[in-house]
Amino acid sequence: MNTDDKDGTNITVIGQAAHVRNEVRFEKLLSRLETKYSSNPSRFHYLYSLVKAEVETNTAKSSSSCTNGLLWLTRSMDFQVELFRNLAQNQDWTMAHACTDSYGKTLKKWHGWLAYSSFTVCIKLVPDRKKFLEVIRGTGDIYSDMEKFSTNFSPLLRDIHKFLVMNGSGIWNIPGPESPVSHNFLECSEVGV
Repeated sequence: MNTDDKDGTNITVIGQAAHVRNEVRFEKLLSRLETKYSSNPSRFHYLYSLVKAEVETNTAKSSSSCTNGLLWLTRSMDFQVELFRNLAQNQDWTMAHACTDSYGKTLKKWHGWLAYSSFTVCIKLVPDRKKFLEVIRGTGDIYSDMEKFSTNFSPLLRDIHKFLVMNGSGIWNIPGPESPVSHNFLECSEVGV
């Protein structure tokens, strides 16, 4: 899996400290996924087979499991999708407002008081909207691109959440409406493992 940030789109919106912490977390998650995949590429060709193996061995609920990592990566992407949707649909909002609203709709319900307290401190470090958009701006219409990304990526995230609920002994919840699960989105070779 390649996690390089060549075009600056992987910047943090809640401060450099949070970015470094999340980068380390994602690197650890990707390393765990790569290690598990490498142990048996034919068996673990799909990410869902990694989850099923951990459920079968009662290790899926472990904080160091691939399943738990995939869950938190998906929740993090829920936040990113909601943030882009907020920025595209509410062009008069400040970054802090867009981030706070996105956090409230996605991550807040999963965080305890310490994580929530950290968020409220980090939100003060958010760059202004103009600077953020300058950093992530590509060659097209940034708002249209954000809207398209949010629209196209949301069903994939719902599928992942639904799969985790169906295969995680009911310990996780799905945000939003039900959707059918299409397992090919979890193919390891498609995500570079």
